[in-house]
Amino acid sequence: MLPLATRGAATLAAAALLASTVGVAGAASAVHELTDRTFRGWVGAQRLALVEFYAPWCVYCQALEPSYEMAAGVLKKDGIPLAKVDCTQNEDLCERMEVGGFPTLKVVEAGAFSAYNGTREQAGIVEYMRRHGQPPLPEARAAQLAEITKAGGTVAVGFFGRRAPEFAVLEDAARALRDECAFAY
Repeated sequence: MLPLATRGAATLAAAALLASTVGVAGAASAVHELTDRTFRGWVGAQRLALVEFYAPWCVYCQALEPSYEMAAGVLKKDGIPLAKVDCTQNEDLCERMEVGGFPTLKVVEAGAFSAYNGTREQAGIVEYMRRHGQPPLPEARAAQLAEITKAGGTVAVGFFGRRAPEFAVLEDAARALRDECAFAY
């Protein structure tokens, strides 16, 4: 049994921890909570965003929550919002979005959805979304091509100008495959 002074200090520490936890939980969230009614309008207004489809009882969703919230705070400064949808309250929406497990993360780019293929830590979410905020097909000068190829992996480079008909084809491929390889023109 702990001495009275130690028990008092432990009780005080526990109360302080509880108070700080309640304070954090009560703070305004940087993550937008979407519903069946708000989803379409919110998504339509975004150039780039990330949406988490979750269930409150899911331990993986609970583990993701702090990283997702911190990433939302960082990305808010970049104009890249993060949102979440509670699939236990919005079952029809989650079915339409083909959510098969929790959590499911989807990138929204100009109204189109794609799978999120990044890590589930704050730094990984921030890096992935910032990368998706960049043009999928950047222009590269000769010196930059050497840098791009040093990184390793597959690189696709188009040797033509922005006005060439092939540009649109390579840009579409870069948008669809930017997680698998690097692109430039």
